[in-house]
Amino acid sequence: MGPHRIGWIKKLISYPLLVCFLFFSTANVSGHEMWTEGHGTTYPVRWSVMSNGKVNWKIYNLGLGTPYSSYFNTASYAWKNACPNEISASTTSYYSSANIVILSPSKDQWKALFEELAPVLLGYCENRTSDGVFLNTLEDVKRSNKKISFAKIYLTPNTNLFSNQTNHVKSVMVHELGHALGLGHPGSTSIESIMQQNAPTGWYTPKQHDKQDVASWY
Repeated sequence: MGPHRIGWIKKLISYPLLVCFLFFSTANVSGHEMWTEGHGTTYPVRWSVMSNGKVNWKIYNLGLGTPYSSYFNTASYAWKNACPNEISASTTSYYSSANIVILSPSKDQWKALFEELAPVLLGYCENRTSDGVFLNTLEDVKRSNKKISFAKIYLTPNTNLFSNQTNHVKSVMVHELGHALGLGHPGSTSIESIMQQNAPTGWYTPKQHDKQDVASWY
């Protein structure tokens, strides 16, 4: 993660852009691309590590505890199962070979990372581009090559925020992996999508809208 943690989160909230990679338990935010300026200009970011024409994920479990560890494999393969023509995914036992890392910090670490946002934040995805830029602000995106090569997903240790310990938890994990793809939140709350700002609590698989996005982008 970049060196400017809470500063850029506060800055993002004040930006005239749609904050799509911060996943809260409240407040709906609309958008489609992850990075959009207030006047509607989008800055697409897309995965660059490909194999046989597919996004090639190698996902590492960085010490996830309960309940996340129980759903790590399910979440890791959700996008591959939904979009087999566009995404290849596998889990790895080696951090050095991973291009996606999923972890849940301790409560003290979470609070240090996100300060006043910690009590409501469910997950956070930070993408890094192949030219070494961590995408935490719009300026980061503009100066990068916009080609994602690595993602780190942080999941809240405050698991009491989940309405249930099954589908709601899995939906947040799959949602954050969607951000790793470059997906933002849909522009309407009426669209059935795993990428809605508010987590679906009864299901966790990408829906038709999500599949269409992935097919059109990759």
